[in-house]
This record gives sequence, C-alpha cells and structure tokens, in this order.
Amino acid sequence: MRLAVALATLAAVNAAVTPKVERWANDPSDVLPPGTVTTKGTQFWLDHYPFYFNGANAYWLPQFVHDEGYIQTFEELKTLGVKVLRTWAFSTVTEIPTNNETYYQYWVNGTSL
Repeated sequence: MRLAVALATLAAVNAAVTPKVERWANDPSDVLPPGTVTTKGTQFWLDHYPFYFNGANAYWLPQFVHDEGYIQTFEELKTLGVKVLRTWAFSTVTEIPTNNETYYQYWVNGTSL
C-alpha cells in the first residue's frame, strides 16, 4: 500500500511541475522509430518533445524470488499510470545463493567472478 501511495504522489507532483515547451527541431528522433527516447545535453526527449518522468530507486525489484512479486508490482504501477520504471543491477554475494535469490556479482577474495 505504501508503494501505491508513494507512486501516486510522485505522479501527481510530476504532472503539476512538467513545463510545456516547444518541439525540438532536427531531433535525432527524425530518423529513429516513433517512441524512441533520445537525449539532448542532460534532457531526455521523446518524439521531439522533452520527456519528463518520475524516477524511483527500485533497487529491490530484481530481488523477487517468485513471479508473483513482479506481477503485483507491475500491475500496481500500470494502475497508477506509471510508464517508466528505473532500477539498477547490484547484488553482490560472497556465496552463491541456494534459494533462487537474484545476484549479479560473485566475489571471491576481492575479485568478481
């Protein structure tokens, strides 16, 4: 429930502060398929217009062991109208998990294998 409330709050704030701007002429999207996100400096652009979105540090997302966690999370996000979700991969272990836990780096004596 807290996830839903937090995401709904982020969506409302984003809608309230997103400025209306003119189209970017000669955007690289002119030669890319529609819906491709590009960058101009530090700004994201989508189909010739600035692309604003809410980011959440969903570092926990890859940690689900069962599909039900993913399904429930993405259904809630879809219900809230979230179109972009940011996560990143980090989960370093020094012993290989035996319980289907997700991991990305296995370290032995200070070396990633």
